[in-house]
Formats: sequence, C-alpha cells, structure tokens
Amino acid sequence: GITTQLVAITTDFMMAFGRVPVLVDPVLQTRVSVLRWAEFATLAFLMTFLTEAFGFPNKHRMALSVPMLHAICQGLATFCGLFFPYCPGKVSWYTLLVISCCLFSVIF
Repeated sequence: GITTQLVAITTDFMMAFGRVPVLVDPVLQTRVSVLRWAEFATLAFLMTFLTEAFGFPNKHRMALSVPMLHAICQGLATFCGLFFPYCPGKVSWYTLLVISCCLFSVIF
C-alpha cells in the first residue's frame, strides 16, 4: 500500500523536477525513461509478493516459497525491460524479450 505509493510519488517527483536519463530503444525507436523502468521493476516484485502472500494461511518459511518465486520472476521479467535500450542490435533485444517472457510466464 503506502510503500508502493511512496516509491511512485518519489519517481514522479524526480521525473518532474529533475534530470533523468531518457534513451532511445534501438529496435522500436521509442523514447525510454530509465528511471520509470527502475520503478516498474521494483514495484513488480513488491506488488506481486504482497498480493500473493497476503492472507496466506500457512506461516511456515517454505509456505512463502511460491509467492517469493512468482515475485522474483515478475521483478526480473520487468527488470529486463530496463535493458532494452542498451541492447546493441536485434539479436540481443529479441533474446532479452524471450527471457523476459519466459520469466513472466512462471505466474501462469
């Protein structure tokens, strides 16, 4: 709840009043805000874990392994998006896209 909002507000504030890196994706030719992707990756992990672990009936350490796995995979899949503008060509870009999609598919 409040942590998610604080991260989002801080990122919005930094983008509104500061200088943040904006790169051009070499494949899609679109502008990419690096700070926004850093926010997405952090919140993807946090929100996935909080959503899946909320109200979990079993309090054992191993009981949270599935929510933690899903959260880590979501966070890493989103974190891959941060590196798209740094890919030098289509091969590395599409390889990163496949890795990201595989990580994302873990939740299904």
